[in-house]
Amino acid sequence: MSLSAEPFTLAARTAMFTAWAAVVDARHASALVRALGATPRQVRTGLADAQLLSALPGVIVGVPLGFALFERAAGVWVVPSVLWLVATVLGTSLVVAAVTSVPARIGTRRPVAEVLQEDAA
Repeated sequence: MSLSAEPFTLAARTAMFTAWAAVVDARHASALVRALGATPRQVRTGLADAQLLSALPGVIVGVPLGFALFERAAGVWVVPSVLWLVATVLGTSLVVAAVTSVPARIGTRRPVAEVLQEDAA
């Protein structure tokens, strides 16, 4: 059985587009927070952490459900070592944090005054 990269790319794209939507949705609040003294780095970290907090329960629930789905389809219950399970959860969390920090970085580049002067759509 060969492992395709398509599910991983799809997951990374989904995380990026979700983060981009969150950045666009929070641009006025982020600009206000920056106007009150937060640095762009603090805003980026907050946006990336918000995405990570929503991804972490998905990983924790998704790993056991993935094993159950595999057992249901293949008829074989295979559980990898605890080290692999921990590495999967931590690795997925790190990838989500890295992938979501890119849109957050792009979203905080605009000047605060420009964002606050925009009409609320």
